[in-house]
Amino acid sequence: MCEAYLSEYEKIFLLHGVQDELRLDGRGPNDYRPIKVEFNNINNSYGSCQLVLGDTKVIAAVKAELDTPDAFTPDMGKLDFFVDCSANAAPEFQGRGGEQIASLIVNILSNLFSAKNFDLTQLSIVAGKKCWHLYVDIVLLESSGNLYDACALATKLALARARFPLLSVKSDDEGQIEIDFANETDEVFKLNVESLPHSVSVCKIGNNYVVDSDLKEESVTKVRITFGFDNKANIRYTSKDGFGSLDPDSLYSIVDIAKNSSQKLQEFYIEAISTIDDKYFSN
Repeated sequence: MCEAYLSEYEKIFLLHGVQDELRLDGRGPNDYRPIKVEFNNINNSYGSCQLVLGDTKVIAAVKAELDTPDAFTPDMGKLDFFVDCSANAAPEFQGRGGEQIASLIVNILSNLFSAKNFDLTQLSIVAGKKCWHLYVDIVLLESSGNLYDACALATKLALARARFPLLSVKSDDEGQIEIDFANETDEVFKLNVESLPHSVSVCKIGNNYVVDSDLKEESVTKVRITFGFDNKANIRYTSKDGFGSLDPDSLYSIVDIAKNSSQKLQEFYIEAISTIDDKYFSN
């Protein structure tokens, strides 16, 4: 992970601020930084979203091709992720330095948007023969903390704004299928992604917990728990990284913090996806 190099005095100042529920940028422990999104700015994609969370900037673009479904899921399509860490985003990403964080993000997204949480049957064209295979390409342009939540939200927004052409399916006397565009080339369909989880990462700093940690806060984080909450505030995913320990008595409060933050993200998502413009900013 990226780190901000702080002196011991800076770390103590940051820890005391979090203890008093006042972070360096003036936020409370449960506040997110301002979020800005811009849609459809990648021309060669079916849908895209550029998201800026504070000073963290990511782009998610959805691409697709026709494929053959897997034998054990003949009525489902496919969804894969690729993460590229720009060398300009952080010095740690130069060379092969970004491979570890890219692998972590792909793993989290693959679990958040797995078939348990995402109805992949809507990507089926002909059961057992043809389906849509979606690829979500994510580029990290600037790294200033909380990459997990930023990438997950950008991915969900890009999938929600994606539009795919309607297809017509015909079969000949020999049973061979022929797939073509529908009569109206401007006819499209969109995905139902409402139930896809939002990622909420809660960081332990000292003996306190905060959401949406920036780069300086991540540098003094002992442990981080990442939750996935669906649109009904049900937990769909959890993971932990870091070497710190957690007090079992604090788990309920950690879940409450994450749940309240997920509801804020859900409100932002609904407002952003409902706008008729290609840009939206949080208040």
